Amino acid sequence: MMRRLCIAGLVFIFGIGFASGTSTGVQTPFPQFLDLSIARIALLEPASTTRRLGAAPHLDHEALGFSYYRYRNATGSQAITLIGHPGDIRFSIAEVQISRRRADDVLPAFPNGVRDFVSGKGIKLGLSRAQVLEILGPPTAEIRSSIECRAEGHAAILSNFSMPSYVGTYHFEQGLLTEFRFGFPYP
Repeated sequence: MMRRLCIAGLVFIFGIGFASGTSTGVQTPFPQFLDLSIARIALLEPASTTRRLGAAPHLDHEALGFSYYRYRNATGSQAITLIGHPGDIRFSIAEVQISRRRADDVLPAFPNGVRDFVSGKGIKLGLSRAQVLEILGPPTAEIRSSIECRAEGHAAILSNFSMPSYVGTYHFEQGLLTEFRFGFPYP
């Protein structure tokens, strides 16, 4: 577990694009679409969560062992949900969801007046489908107004994060990104 957290931090901080994927030392690249952070919070790195949100992040609710931390942006137009998995280290975020905030959704403000929630790859609400595809590369699936980027059993992901899969889903309305979710789904 500690190895996974240290490597996640290195990938986030230094932008490492390759990892040793086999015992022979052959370099296996991460998929182009692999996005490992949002608003300076690195996935699977609890220290980055507490650095960004403080020692006691606002826990919206828990359900079936999952922890949900929810915030709004400075303008109140966007909502972020940070999801921790059952049995993982406290404040370790495995999945992230960004969407337009509903008017009746009362959420605390994300610290430091964040205007837009932007992923480490530069994905944010309002981007066009073409812009998202330019950043992420070709999707693994397209379903109506959504694209999906999925890696199952990928050697670099398994060896660096000890997670069997990574999934990113991106939903568009009238050609613009209105919601996205990415991370390591609960196995």
